[in-house]
Amino acid sequence: FSSSADKASGYRTTTILCMPIRTMDSSVVGVLQAINKRTGPFGRIDEEVMEMLAMQAGIALQNANLFRHAESARDKFRSLLDIIRAMQGEMGVNSLIFTITQRTTKVVDADRCTLYLVDNVHRGLFAMQGEVNIKISMEQGVAGMVASSGQVLNIPDAYDNPHFN
Repeated sequence: FSSSADKASGYRTTTILCMPIRTMDSSVVGVLQAINKRTGPFGRIDEEVMEMLAMQAGIALQNANLFRHAESARDKFRSLLDIIRAMQGEMGVNSLIFTITQRTTKVVDADRCTLYLVDNVHRGLFAMQGEVNIKISMEQGVAGMVASSGQVLNIPDAYDNPHFN
């Protein structure tokens, strides 16, 4: 809150009691502010009461955040189960690839997912993205590096990685 809000609204602030809302690990997740006590300035009892409210608000916000994460984890787990069911079902390869790529984005919170199939005869990778067929060498790019090495690559900044070409 600042005096510019008073100027813009015509309201007149005289007293303010403001305190942090913290989680159990003392991280600040919000601020609780009271304006214009009706009978003089805010006192020590007001501070204590508001501190209790801020503590409860911190717990409630943390619980809400934990609940949101639990719901997200549940949704990811359901998507993972859908992938497993699809893999064990009797759908064709194209339908299976589509299901895996669509569900994986939800499971790992990604924008896109591609499933490359290894072509050992031509030492390449093959992927279908809708109507587009992608063919790359196993010596090319991040997917080629993973296919060639059999190692997981987790790249925090694609442009800093020499395999991202």
